[in-house]
Amino acid sequence: MKSHLDATEGKVPRTSLHFALNHAVQSHMYGNWDETPYVVVVPVEDLMKENGNPSVLNTVDTYWNLNPGEDLVLPENTWILAPGKTEGRQLAKGSSLDSMKHKGPDEAIHKVNYPVSDKSKLRDLERSRDVDILYSGKSGPEVEEQRKINSQLGDEIEKIADNRDQSVDKIIKALGFEPKPGGQWAWGGSWDVTSQTFMLAQNIGVRTNDHSVTSEARIGEEVMRHYAQIASGGERETQERNLSWQINYLWAELPAQQRRMLWVMGLV
Repeated sequence: MKSHLDATEGKVPRTSLHFALNHAVQSHMYGNWDETPYVVVVPVEDLMKENGNPSVLNTVDTYWNLNPGEDLVLPENTWILAPGKTEGRQLAKGSSLDSMKHKGPDEAIHKVNYPVSDKSKLRDLERSRDVDILYSGKSGPEVEEQRKINSQLGDEIEKIADNRDQSVDKIIKALGFEPKPGGQWAWGGSWDVTSQTFMLAQNIGVRTNDHSVTSEARIGEEVMRHYAQIASGGERETQERNLSWQINYLWAELPAQQRRMLWVMGLV
């Protein structure tokens, strides 16, 4: 599995891959995953056997930093969920993983589908929605109709996300683990969980924190801001000087993978 950097061919300057523990990733003020159709479910212990300890341990955001060109190795006990109907019926009723799985092109990866009630209705709503009218700032019957369509589309997306997350919980249980509630900072926003995670991270020698406050997150944001300002007409020499200052300021805190990323991108 590729990092954001490699998967986007350098458009997203982030070398990490992120996982939520014992639950499907939940949407919050910093991101929305309701429309994300695929889910990778894998025991974290198996991931650690293949890839070593994570860079950061967090119940809602555990991640591995990768070098440019390096893949995260998915173990054999990996499950990929995708939207569908046929296998979804098995998944909804299945009492064990063996009754749910079928092998994909990669024989080491198991693939299952979760139910999507009515794909045609979703497609029709997507075709009918006109965002130009919806966000025009005008009023009238046409705008009201678009608001209605947008609301119905949101309801359908929420139903699909619920089906997806319920299917994730079924696989987690079948693997012998307990599904947990998501949250923005920890399971259910619990400070007790945060404290226990901190102690576990210390025991295995890794960090535990929120990715958004890390030096690697900040340098990614600075690089994206740098390119956006140049694209919008900013003076290149000034922007390069600003980015160079940020890189020098954060350099000592940056993991080796981010330093190599900056080198590969020609920024150092």
